[in-house]
Amino acid sequence: MDYVTLTLAVCIFVGCRVAEGTRKGNTTSCPKRNSPKNRTPTKYTLYDRTFTGIGDGKIQDFQKKPWPQTFQDFWKNDVGISREEEIRRGRAFVSFMKYVSGLDVSELTDDQIANGDKVDFGDFVFDAFFIDSEVRLLTETSQTRAKFFRNSPIKIGGFNIIFKKEVPSTGKWAMTFPVNASIFIATLVVNGYDECGLSEEPDILTYVPLIPYVVEDGLCRLYCEVYSKKYGIGIMHGLESLMPKSSPTSYQMAATTRFPVKEQIYDLRKITNMPLDFLP
Repeated sequence: MDYVTLTLAVCIFVGCRVAEGTRKGNTTSCPKRNSPKNRTPTKYTLYDRTFTGIGDGKIQDFQKKPWPQTFQDFWKNDVGISREEEIRRGRAFVSFMKYVSGLDVSELTDDQIANGDKVDFGDFVFDAFFIDSEVRLLTETSQTRAKFFRNSPIKIGGFNIIFKKEVPSTGKWAMTFPVNASIFIATLVVNGYDECGLSEEPDILTYVPLIPYVVEDGLCRLYCEVYSKKYGIGIMHGLESLMPKSSPTSYQMAATTRFPVKEQIYDLRKITNMPLDFLP
């Protein structure tokens, strides 16, 4: 896989440290159930929920073996959807990609989508990804409380395309896609609450980019619309640094996701013309 795919999966939500071999010292910072509320007046905008993550690590292979079993198990066991719904999400990505770029890959078969197959279309490659890793540090903030987690498990899976050469867009994004640029849709599952003995269900968030993933001079800006059944629609901003610039082997990044936003940017139901279970 191209390094763009590998770092993309890491940076979608929070920085994560990919475990090499068996995890060691997997201690988690657990929030107190009845922590004091902070009612100090602030000049900052108060959101219902804000997630902030920072991280760094080595770039690893993000098609966890045995592939595609790990990819299929992610959708079935962690996200909790059927094979048919997994394929529908892949088709939603295909429709979204056509909307923003003008590129049509609707010829992909259901099996290619369900298996996360790599398919070469000449100017670009369709691909899928799945990682099973840890959050180095994650903060979850409401209007009056803050929780801190570290070394909590996360899983990320999704679909993307990576450009092999410069391609002019004929879609919503008026630009020319540079080599190694990427378009994606990804789903994140955060399971940190289990380690803290809390009864909350895992957070499941779906990320749809508002700009392509493009690395320039070792830096990449992250900007996504985020969907959650629990929190509604949010926005993620972040920045990632890849090192060394010529052939990256490691990354550093920070990202913040805020819920809710006042106005939805994409109407995915209209764009895809299909029911989507992950939309609020």
